[in-house]
Amino acid sequence: MKYHYSSMMDFIQPLPIAQLLNREEDPGQISFANGFPDPATFPVEELRAAFDRAFSRYGANALQYAPPEGLPSLREKICGQLKESGIRCELENVLLTQGGSQALDLIASMFLDRGDTILCENPTYTGAMGPFDMRDVNYIGIDVDQEGMDIDQAERALAEHPEVKFIYVIPDFQNPTGATLSLSRRRRLLELAEIYDMLIVEDSPYRELCFGEENLPSLKSMDRNGRVILLGTYSKILCPGLRLGWVVASKEIVSRMTALRIASDMQCSSINMYALDEYFEEADFAAHIRGLRRLYSEKKQCITDAMRRCFLENVRYTDPQGGIFLWLTLPPQVDAARLLRELVLPREHVAYLPGEGFYCRTPQKNTCRLNFSGCTVDQLETGIERLGRVFRQVL
Repeated sequence: MKYHYSSMMDFIQPLPIAQLLNREEDPGQISFANGFPDPATFPVEELRAAFDRAFSRYGANALQYAPPEGLPSLREKICGQLKESGIRCELENVLLTQGGSQALDLIASMFLDRGDTILCENPTYTGAMGPFDMRDVNYIGIDVDQEGMDIDQAERALAEHPEVKFIYVIPDFQNPTGATLSLSRRRRLLELAEIYDMLIVEDSPYRELCFGEENLPSLKSMDRNGRVILLGTYSKILCPGLRLGWVVASKEIVSRMTALRIASDMQCSSINMYALDEYFEEADFAAHIRGLRRLYSEKKQCITDAMRRCFLENVRYTDPQGGIFLWLTLPPQVDAARLLRELVLPREHVAYLPGEGFYCRTPQKNTCRLNFSGCTVDQLETGIERLGRVFRQVL
């Protein structure tokens, strides 16, 4: 039978490298490819107790339908957490979502018509390009350096393309490069949004994972006119299996986004929301975050120390101050995907994610992303030693 798919399916393609990264087919593989948090950090016993308390307190109601915006008491707790970071929000400003991915899809559905233009970092998060691609958008990609998005370049681009619908940015420990948008650039980005009368979508899944004493203020905390839509998730700072994230925006945007999500999936899992609400009642979440920061800071230091020992000077890498990713740039003539396919995987059983898939324009094939949160310290050191062996032979 011939299936007649919608035109949106033209933009859904499997990753050509995905099958090569299947660890089940190579159990000895050390993978830097995924964006997985360390499962040892998942608060299994605390969550088990939270689920038990949710059933004891609410019984069958914990399995009943819940408000599409999300459990009010949980949204109140999120407001409290955000206010500690200087973000002013009330219950009506918060929508719970199925992780950050659903938030991105709702935003794409809400604001993008086919052929619209958006401005984003280049490279940027592939998971965002999925829902954007399905709307057949035109990308204006802005280069990223050690201070994040190049705002001078963004300003020139906006002057040439005033039709831009919104700016999509990951200001804190960006996926894939690990870069952080500097304070001066944050201020200028907000100024540009005012000048050109547009929204900023601030994707912030890694913000809590800073390695220093203090984080830079979020764009949302600096927003005075409702121009910033802030996305967050508990996938990276608690556990991904709960599939709980949130959107903070103006009341009008949250109201319209809620109507969209009703047409999509009605709500997040009731029992997961009740359990997370109970978890926050009893657990020391701040201590949990401090533990994550210490662990991931140690892992980042481990992997960068190993790179200094094992890589030649012609391999450049970022040194993120938070998050879970760093970015390699190989000599210009190197195709990182081909190198992975032909040498790194079959010979050394190490995986990384080739960088070309993160570019919305002009892919740079000599780049790759490495995740350091999902490996043990031993795996980090061994994996980098193996990568260095290949690099020394062919670069």
